[in-house]
Amino acid sequence: MPGRFLFSQAGHQLMKTRLRERSRILHSPDQQRFRRTTMNNLLTIQQVCEATSLSRTTIWRLQQRGDFPKGIRLSSSRVAYPTPEIREWIASRPRS
Repeated sequence: MPGRFLFSQAGHQLMKTRLRERSRILHSPDQQRFRRTTMNNLLTIQQVCEATSLSRTTIWRLQQRGDFPKGIRLSSSRVAYPTPEIREWIASRPRS
């Protein structure tokens, strides 16, 4: 039946080949290491709030004064904080 298949046989084979290649790249050891490193080195604002016991507003105020590490803008609506900088900031706080 003409028009029954969305792809020709050659197009279908090409699509399968590209999907296999993409899967191989996404699951390569280098890509997994990159994801693990990136995920372990960046914190969301919620994670920073939990780690520091500070509110978002307090963190914002401290940033305005230059007393808290600035975040990295990942997109127009997403900011992440480097884990080492947050750990250093916590370690630099006076102990009571």
